[in-house]
Amino acid sequence: MLTEVSADLRVSVLGAVRAWRGGSELALGPPTQRALFAVLALRAGHMVSRETLLDAVWGSGAPATAMGSVYTYVSALRRTLEAAPVRRGSAQLVDAPWLCLHASVG
Repeated sequence: MLTEVSADLRVSVLGAVRAWRGGSELALGPPTQRALFAVLALRAGHMVSRETLLDAVWGSGAPATAMGSVYTYVSALRRTLEAAPVRRGSAQLVDAPWLCLHASVG
């Protein structure tokens, strides 16, 4: 399954989980992080709870460190996927169809 998530981002979740921006393949990280990405890509446009991610990626055998891993993987995926941030006053805005992040800049 190849999904067009935005005008310049393509995602494939059948077979190897892969993503491209333009003609360049993105480094989605280790297998578990790719699995988490696949869950999020398949639910694009919808909120996904931590519990849903834990269950989809690890099932009932989730290690004690799984919750922390979710935060680590999501953070790494945001860095990989985010578009160039746009400055608006004292805040930085990253806005794309698959990611919207507002953060104050020191």
